[in-house]
Amino acid sequence: MSVITRTRAIIELTAVAGLVGVVAFNLFGCSAGNTTYGSSSTSSTGNSTSSTSAPTGTCATTYTPNYASLWQSGSNGVWSHTPIKVYFTNDLTVTTTTATPGVTSTASYETEVLNGFNQWTALLGSGITYSKVSSATGADIVVTFSTDTTTQSTAKWSVSATGTNYITSETATFTASSTGAIAPSLLQQMGAEAFGTMLGLPNSSNTTDITNKNTTATGPSTLDINTAKTLYCTYYQ
Repeated sequence: MSVITRTRAIIELTAVAGLVGVVAFNLFGCSAGNTTYGSSSTSSTGNSTSSTSAPTGTCATTYTPNYASLWQSGSNGVWSHTPIKVYFTNDLTVTTTTATPGVTSTASYETEVLNGFNQWTALLGSGITYSKVSSATGADIVVTFSTDTTTQSTAKWSVSATGTNYITSETATFTASSTGAIAPSLLQQMGAEAFGTMLGLPNSSNTTDITNKNTTATGPSTLDINTAKTLYCTYYQ
C-alpha cells in the first residue's frame, strides 16, 4: 500500500470598489510526500524524466499531444473503474460582496468544487466519470471542507491517495480562510486542479496545464484531457 499527498495553496487578493474577485494570486505549488510501494520508497516533488507506463492496457487510439510519459509507477496511480464514487462529508457557504453596495452573494463550496470537476468530465465524455454518493461506505473519494482562521484570504486543497499503481481510495480537503472572502470562481479552479490529481495525472511541466505546480490555467487544457484519455485509454476504445 502507498500514500501520496499533494497540496496546493493559493493566496487571493481582493479587488477595489467592494468587488471581491480573483484579481491576483500566488500558487505555492504541489508538494508530494514520500511514497512507498512495497519495499521501495520514492520522493515525488514535481516532474520527472523517467517513466513507467500506466497499467491500463494498450491504447488503440493516440491522444496527442500529452504528457502521459511523466506517469511513474510508485509516484502515480490510476483508478481501475468508473464512475468514481465521491462522497462529501459536509458543505460550507462562501459569501462575497458584489458591485452593488450592501448586496452580497452566497455560494456552496460543494457546488463550486463540483463545477471544477465538471470542467473535466465535460471534455472527457463518457469514458471517465464520477458519481456523487450519499455515504462514505463504498465511496472512492471522501471530500471534506474546512475553514482556516489563521491566514486571511487563503485557500488550499490537498489530496491523499492510497494504492499500488491502481488507486484504491482517496481523501481530499478544501480549506478557505474564515477571515477573508474567497470568490466562487477560485473554488471552481481548486476543484479543477484537485480533480486532475484525483485521477492520478502526473505534474505537467507546462504552466498552461492545470496539473502544473505553478499553473496559470483555471481549467483543464487539451494536454490535460489527452493525458487523462491516454492513461485511461481502455475506457475510450
